[in-house]
Amino acid sequence: MEESDQQILTAAVMREVGLSVPVLWVHYLSIGGSEMANPVAAYLDGFGVLPTEERDLISQALNELIMDVPWMPQAPHSGTPLATEPGP
Repeated sequence: MEESDQQILTAAVMREVGLSVPVLWVHYLSIGGSEMANPVAAYLDGFGVLPTEERDLISQALNELIMDVPWMPQAPHSGTPLATEPGP
């Protein structure tokens, strides 16, 4: 998955569930994330780039926070194919 696709889809899930950046950021740090809050917020707003590992940790943190909402789509990881991409 392209970085921009992951960024857009992750931000869309955050908006859909109404989760704030500070809540996500604290959980992201608790699972091993290392970026400060401002770069994470910039990434989620579409103005910043992060390394693949950090993007995947943000997606993981978001998915963990919303796992109790069964109808909510999951934030994608970098290795998640888009529907338009050929599968393995």
